[in-house]
Amino acid sequence: MTGGRSPLVLALIALALLTIGCGAGRPQGTPFPTLTYKYVTPTGGTGARPTITIIPVRLTEYRILMPDPVPEGSAILRIENVGKIPHGFRLARGLYSRSSVGLTEELEPGASAELRIFLHSGQYRVYCPLDGHAEKGMKRYLRVFE
Repeated sequence: MTGGRSPLVLALIALALLTIGCGAGRPQGTPFPTLTYKYVTPTGGTGARPTITIIPVRLTEYRILMPDPVPEGSAILRIENVGKIPHGFRLARGLYSRSSVGLTEELEPGASAELRIFLHSGQYRVYCPLDGHAEKGMKRYLRVFE
């Protein structure tokens, strides 16, 4: 084989390029990358300030996407409606709690909001309070660790 590459090498290169171009490693039908939280430390002022965890939340038709588990402490939930219809967001500590916190207004498609909260360790119910959305699957549990 002088002056060229073997057909096997060319086939392997083509397969590698095709695999890269098709997004290998991402499950079929996954609309979003894996969501992870990050820590930020507020700046300014005097004295030590606590770290705040930024937690992304995506609302879409009958799914709530967010990282799980997340750390205990001060958090900002950055909630975004990436769906095609309005959605809401509520969070209740414990599996049977009747009290909850969340957005006071529904989010229109493309809109976003932030919810500042202190998350204690344990389990939370997360759901969309709009009529029928939770029953259609727009609910989940969130674990918070120490």
